[in-house]
Amino acid sequence: MSRLNIIRNSLFMLLFYAGLCHGQDGSQIRFQVLDQDTELPIVYATVVLMKARVGVISDDNGNFRIPIIYKTQQDTLKISSIGYKTMFVPLEQHKGDGINIVFLSSKVESLDEISLLFQKNKKKMSAGRIVKEAIKRIPDNYPILPFSYIGYYRDYQQVADSSYLADMDIKNEHTYINLNEGVIHVFDAGFGTNRLTDELNQTVLYEFQSNKNFPVDTLLTIPYDNRKHKYLDGVIISPLGGNELNLLNLTNALRNYNRMSLSFVDIFNRDFLGNHIYQLDSILYLDEIPIYKIDFSSSYSRVNSDYYAKGSIFISKEDFGIYNFDYGMFDSHHNLLYRVNISYKPIGDKYFLNYITFNNYFEVNGGDYFKVIEVVYDDVSSSFQVFFNEAVDPYSMRSWQKQFKFLNNNKLLQIVDVTLVRPDVIKLSIKSSVALNKAIISEGIQYEINKLKDTRGRVLNEQKSLRADQFREIFVQKVFPESSIDTAFNFVAKEFPLKDSKQNSIKLQETYWINTPLKASK
Repeated sequence: MSRLNIIRNSLFMLLFYAGLCHGQDGSQIRFQVLDQDTELPIVYATVVLMKARVGVISDDNGNFRIPIIYKTQQDTLKISSIGYKTMFVPLEQHKGDGINIVFLSSKVESLDEISLLFQKNKKKMSAGRIVKEAIKRIPDNYPILPFSYIGYYRDYQQVADSSYLADMDIKNEHTYINLNEGVIHVFDAGFGTNRLTDELNQTVLYEFQSNKNFPVDTLLTIPYDNRKHKYLDGVIISPLGGNELNLLNLTNALRNYNRMSLSFVDIFNRDFLGNHIYQLDSILYLDEIPIYKIDFSSSYSRVNSDYYAKGSIFISKEDFGIYNFDYGMFDSHHNLLYRVNISYKPIGDKYFLNYITFNNYFEVNGGDYFKVIEVVYDDVSSSFQVFFNEAVDPYSMRSWQKQFKFLNNNKLLQIVDVTLVRPDVIKLSIKSSVALNKAIISEGIQYEINKLKDTRGRVLNEQKSLRADQFREIFVQKVFPESSIDTAFNFVAKEFPLKDSKQNSIKLQETYWINTPLKASK
């Protein structure tokens, strides 16, 4: 195939939403998790409150927030990430204002250490055999009975185009745009059931809304038509339909291991192994559990050569459970088309979702651009006035003799002077001996203006496409390993956007919160 295929395919007491207002009021404690050696952020670290047994995931800058109520309850944070030593942080020792920094130290075995380990045990498995065994054990390692989880959901866009950012008065190129977020309760009938069509697989909204503290741009939210206005070059959108939450869930190749998911992954338990080549990178640790880190790339002999995939899969050395699956698809120019990052964590003898993030780029045409609003002729001064929608860059007028061409009834008019009389108005004086009147001008004037720019650097009449990144993410806060569906809820309508679904005003026994990112998150 020449194009990629993505299948888009018990009474409660208290509900606490801490992040809906971006300005802080002392109700939260803010943290940032950093690598002790590099001082770089640790992305998607798992944070669990030991007493409450509820948690959160650090964002893409290592930041997370904890309601201050847990400090008064003298709870302790357990902060972990694959490849690092787990840290325990008593909340009572940390301040409620400012950002509290937590450093994690790495815990990794190099390839040399792995080789020595294999020699000592006289046993060695190839990377491919490890992956094959992990796939084989999916029905044993993941829940086949009903369960549920509560988590923080968000979707947003990011744009790196400097002219667009200037138009939006955005100073940080990584600013979240059109940030929607909320708390969801997902009921899952178990691995092996169809996540989209099975009536026992449903989602409940406890809260969902747009965060108005971040920029909003309706241009980026128009529907995909895959060419004229908004499109994904080289990607086929699945005919399965569904809302943004369904699209995210269906990119989970582990949950949907026996169904089509992503290109080259295809049906995970049938096609993934053969479509890729594997290399053992290292052994990492999570607490005392050794985890294989295996890098992979798509096999040129098995897949479309116009595109390629690469990523990493993290597999427990003890039970071959898959902790993490990080998969990226690229075009032949090395541009990222999409990336999915899936994390599971063991609870009891099964692995449950920890987080899933899906990022795809898209392009959109339209929006504001530099253009002429009106051209007016003044017969008294024998001049044209050209009105623009934006202020004109005077330095772009220095070659006006070649830039401005005005004709009347196909006869070239001689322009003798060009003046910027107002930031958005140019006056063009023509040779006074030319006899013109307004009636003739209104019927027979033609003009051409070349290489003129506005003060934002945009070229006149140049309406270029805008490339942006779309993100959809779920970060699980608490898992209920044995939890059947409760029909008393209003469920998300799978075929309509989340904003059109009914929200549930339910009182909760436990505290869940929206982990809104900081405005300067990267």
